[in-house]
Amino acid sequence: YKSDIFPVIGAWPGEPDNGGYHIGRISEAGYLAQVNNTSRYAIDAMELVLARNDWDLMLGYTVILDLIQHNFLITDPAQLEFADKSIKLNYQNKIETAYQLVDSWILEMVKKWAHNTNFLFVSDHGMVPAHTSFALNSAIESWGYSTFGDQIDVAAIRSGVAAHIYVNHVGRVGGTVLTERRRNIVEDLARRIAEVRDPKTGKVVFTTVLVGEEMAQLGLYSPENSGDIFVSTAAGYGLASGRSPSSRLFFPSSFNKKLLQQTDLTVAEIEYLVSGRLNANSPGNHGHVAGTPDIAGIFYAIGPDIGQRNLGTIHSLQLVPTVACLLGIAPPVSATAPSLDASCSFGKGKTPNI
Repeated sequence: YKSDIFPVIGAWPGEPDNGGYHIGRISEAGYLAQVNNTSRYAIDAMELVLARNDWDLMLGYTVILDLIQHNFLITDPAQLEFADKSIKLNYQNKIETAYQLVDSWILEMVKKWAHNTNFLFVSDHGMVPAHTSFALNSAIESWGYSTFGDQIDVAAIRSGVAAHIYVNHVGRVGGTVLTERRRNIVEDLARRIAEVRDPKTGKVVFTTVLVGEEMAQLGLYSPENSGDIFVSTAAGYGLASGRSPSSRLFFPSSFNKKLLQQTDLTVAEIEYLVSGRLNANSPGNHGHVAGTPDIAGIFYAIGPDIGQRNLGTIHSLQLVPTVACLLGIAPPVSATAPSLDASCSFGKGKTPNI
């Protein structure tokens, strides 16, 4: 539908400049304007498609809550910004404003279109406040394995609080590590990572360490693509991106350069943090293994074929079969959790009353 959208609201404005905001290339006001513009663009594009009558299913996404909470979620006393009440209140107001904006955008669409359209509003994840980032690749290097450069033994491919750790085995393209050494590396790293503790509190950092086929219990195992080890941190911890510029492995999860300058961090370490990617050194993280209350998803439905009912607390895994049920299609084989409507059948055209 580009031919309908672009002439009315223009081309997509692009991703907000997260990195530029963190290093001071653009102001906070400029960054927030970018976030709002990109997010509002998605809503306006959805509205233009809603006005057409030649579609059956439309999926839309707006990014504002994700970006704002990555940058400003300060609710844990261990976070660097928490002690400064003015900063904490400022950050909290930004999050509240973002939620109010999304609420108003949703209300606009529902008021205009809910008479003939079924709406499902689902968050893809929640957010957990993070106080500490751990430089996993640098830790692995400190344990005697090459993780950077042309000839590496191991690489941890991280995404927020989780990572797949790959041994550069001869069975992989360009791999150099022999099979017996691979087994020894995996065993050694799994043990070391499980033993990592926060030097300030003594708390265990990694609550999930799975090797090989053990990943199947989380639906993550693929012989071709999975790492040799999968790890995930406890709530409050994230995985720092890149290589630590020093021997330090634990860092405050913050992009606030002024506050970081008041710590014992060196200039190089501060630059390392503020240049980090979102969901790495962020005050707000997602990606934790299910069971962390803060990552609960929002689920809300309204429309002519959807009755009113309070579902109470639901599990994220119930959303997939429920959405499939609403669409009258069979859920994926791996979606073993029941639909939120126990009477749901997957016959064509079936719409449950939830």
